[in-house]
Amino acid sequence: MAHRLSAGWQDLRAVFSLSPLSRDERWYLLFISLAGMLVRVPLLSRPMVHDEAYTYVAFASRPFLALISDYHLPNNHIFHSLLVHWTTMALGTHPWTVRLPAFLAAGLCIPVLAVLGARMYSSRTGLLAATLLAGLPVQALYATNARGYSFYTLLTLVLFLLAQAIVSRSSPARWILMVLVAGLGFWTVPFMAYPFVGVMLWLSLVLWDRENRSFAVWMRKFSLPLMGVVAATGLFTALAYLPVVLWGTGWRSLVGNGFVQPLDWHAFFPTVLVRLQETADEWTLGLPSWVGWVISAGALNSILFHARVSRERFSPLLIVMIGAAGVVMLQRANPMARLWTALIPFWVLGGAVGWWQVWNVLRGKLPRLSRFEWIAGVVLLALLMTTSLRTVSHLHPADVQPVADLLVNERVAKPFVVAGTPDDAPLWFYLMEAGVGREWFESKRMHSPDTIFIVVRPSEGQTPQSVLAERGLDDSLCSPLRLSLWNQVGGLLVFRCEP
Repeated sequence: MAHRLSAGWQDLRAVFSLSPLSRDERWYLLFISLAGMLVRVPLLSRPMVHDEAYTYVAFASRPFLALISDYHLPNNHIFHSLLVHWTTMALGTHPWTVRLPAFLAAGLCIPVLAVLGARMYSSRTGLLAATLLAGLPVQALYATNARGYSFYTLLTLVLFLLAQAIVSRSSPARWILMVLVAGLGFWTVPFMAYPFVGVMLWLSLVLWDRENRSFAVWMRKFSLPLMGVVAATGLFTALAYLPVVLWGTGWRSLVGNGFVQPLDWHAFFPTVLVRLQETADEWTLGLPSWVGWVISAGALNSILFHARVSRERFSPLLIVMIGAAGVVMLQRANPMARLWTALIPFWVLGGAVGWWQVWNVLRGKLPRLSRFEWIAGVVLLALLMTTSLRTVSHLHPADVQPVADLLVNERVAKPFVVAGTPDDAPLWFYLMEAGVGREWFESKRMHSPDTIFIVVRPSEGQTPQSVLAERGLDDSLCSPLRLSLWNQVGGLLVFRCEP
């Protein structure tokens, strides 16, 4: 038994080995990984935004059993929320602590993509893709957003790396780890189905191609493990969400929430077109539009001529897109831009494959160009990282935290604070960071407050009365005669009311 466990461990270590990279390439990978993470460190303290703040206040700050059983909104990426729960218990409640799990997951995506690219194409292709991923502003955005999207991306990459390893050499340990990785992905976000279907489709096609396209041989050798992975992943997912079904918010919160309801066909295709444009805008956040077209052109080139640049006939980018598109068509849910974040590494990998072939042609005609490869990589990374810092740090206003500080320092005996979307959850978070209780802002805990503070953002069309109505409070609590403007911070007005 011990020998089998040891052999399995060694087998899995080989999956994540850096052996495809030379010594110099490993040093470069270490450099871009550390640089990509270090440049994001200042962004860990950027202003909290609504969804991540709500994730902490409503889920990650709750007791363990409440966290794993509450799915009243899909904001609860449960596995990620658990990691945030443990991190904040150990390190306290601060923007950087709630963002730390996502930050580390995004950092790990860089070397995993480099290894995947090296094994499927070439070491330099993998490093070019990793350089792009380390510097892209959209990656910096998700790396410093306390949601489960970075883990969703990382687990998808690891799943594909395992699939590629199984193609090279099948083993029980690799199949079992696929189940665990996919299961954690589904426990993080149910739309892990998008890349999971693509990965399993790619693995099935490549294994079939390796067996000289003999369906009989493929069925005899691989049908059982492939079906086993799907079945075991389904069982893992069912067990993971069992607390939600048995004593939590119920089955309908998983399958009946508005985010997964199918659209009518006449509304579906126009919605998809709008979401595709939003996805393209997000992936090229802070960059000139031509950069996105350049990467996409390289990706298209890699799809068209994949058999020339890889040992595998089937492009992972193409197959993952086909798999995801199939799930979207079956589900007909609203395919919002953030659902596609796991495909970003495959997009940049495809772009790197296409343009590395162009570089090889140029290098063949001008051999001296090889001397500038490392310098070009560093310059590319520096340009992208500078853009990331400039873009992401100014995405959201920084006026909510000062309002929270003012409210805490006012030292009212029994205050109650009301704010409208999108400022409500960030305000709650900053109040909790300051150490105040939920009775400051949860309506069900409000008991005869001495003073009500109403935080209004006029640019969102808000008024004190509209904010009270949004929170389900009677506007008679604060008649206009008892309402006065107390303070103004940035774009926020703070009204004070003495009930």
